Amino acid sequence: MPVDLVMFETIREASGLAMSSRNVRLSAEAREKAGVIYKVLESGKMIFEQQDNVPNVQGGSLGCIAQTPF
Repeated sequence: MPVDLVMFETIREASGLAMSSRNVRLSAEAREKAGVIYKVLESGKMIFEQQDNVPNVQGGSLGCIAQTPF
């Protein structure tokens, strides 16, 4: 059976959290914390593109996470 995949960009809220039926079930506090994950990934991507250095990506990502009270 042939399958066609149709891909779209993820639509995100201002916090970076993906707009999805699962995420609407999160509390306001959980939504805020979950948005950090996207920000950390984007930050790591930017660091890697600028420096091509995995230890710097790890350090920067861990620094972002450490600033967020989970």
